[in-house]
Amino acid sequence: MKNLIFLMQKLQGKIARTVQSLNNKQVRQITPSNNDYWEKRKTLDYYKKVIKLAKKHSPEAQSVIDVGTHISQTITRLDWIPDKTAIDLKHLPEIPGARNIQCDFMTFKPEQRYDLVLCLQVLEHLDCPELFTDKLLKIGKKVIISVPYKWPEGQCQYHVQDPVDEDKLLSWTHKSWIEMAIAHDRAKRMVAVFDGSLS
Repeated sequence: MKNLIFLMQKLQGKIARTVQSLNNKQVRQITPSNNDYWEKRKTLDYYKKVIKLAKKHSPEAQSVIDVGTHISQTITRLDWIPDKTAIDLKHLPEIPGARNIQCDFMTFKPEQRYDLVLCLQVLEHLDCPELFTDKLLKIGKKVIISVPYKWPEGQCQYHVQDPVDEDKLLSWTHKSWIEMAIAHDRAKRMVAVFDGSLS
């Protein structure tokens, strides 16, 4: 009986380590697929602002990670950056030419510090965006964050932080942005660039 319990515990540990390894390192190369969501949204002003700010603040970037990619193809437009990673909690991203990872960002252990980190329309969904933002700033040299700008509470049932304004975003980052812009789509979004944290 003791041997059986010992073997079960050993197997459980091995399974847990394997799952963690897969969560952190499993990658899949994707070919372009039908993505109606992206096709309908790819011309939104906030995506244009993200690309413009990335070109301005990270023109020499060699690596980028998009945190909370869902099914967006934004990083495909960063064509000057050769090393791309896309990560999402609920969906395996489908970014052609990128490392596509499905795992919890808070347990993700990056193998490098990225030149650029994108986190677009994610923080408003989180109960504790401050911890998430702290990790974003630690893994990137430059970080671009977008959030819904002053959307009324309850406008989107999946948002737990609305309304988000300048003060609320700054309370999560604990630092000022380098540059900030408001995108004027049907609903406004705030896009801000930050220097990453050194610690």
